[in-house]
Amino acid sequence: MPLTPSPDRGITQRRRLRRHPAVIMGAVVGACLAGVALAWIIVANTEPSRERFASERNMAATAGVGLLLFVLICRFMSSPGRLFLSGIFAWTILSITYRTVEFHYPAIANRLGAFHLFMLGAVLIGLIAALLWVLEMMVEMRHHPTPVTRRRLP
Repeated sequence: MPLTPSPDRGITQRRRLRRHPAVIMGAVVGACLAGVALAWIIVANTEPSRERFASERNMAATAGVGLLLFVLICRFMSSPGRLFLSGIFAWTILSITYRTVEFHYPAIANRLGAFHLFMLGAVLIGLIAALLWVLEMMVEMRHHPTPVTRRRLP
């Protein structure tokens, strides 16, 4: 075995990362999140006559984003690390899309910037992944409890 790493090692790791289920699912959900965000922003900013339906529009977009995040949670419920990776990947795609839309609609950056949107999603996904990790540990401890042993004092 050679002691120096082969130059092809980085290439194979990148190929493996592209085929990783969390990255693939994150890309698909990220594209869907970007589509929901684009539709939300375009409908909100192009038709002033539909302003009276703003709360319904916002609820529908929030439900769409929530449903897509729920798909990620259901897919990676048993693996919080993969959930976090997939969620961050999806939310990065959404944030990049939001940033590009800010160039066309600069007023949306006054309400919520792309970095703040990314941090909001990262914290939310991190909390969900941590909660699932704790719940997984609790279920595991319930099925395989550790025995309590007492030591006698001399």
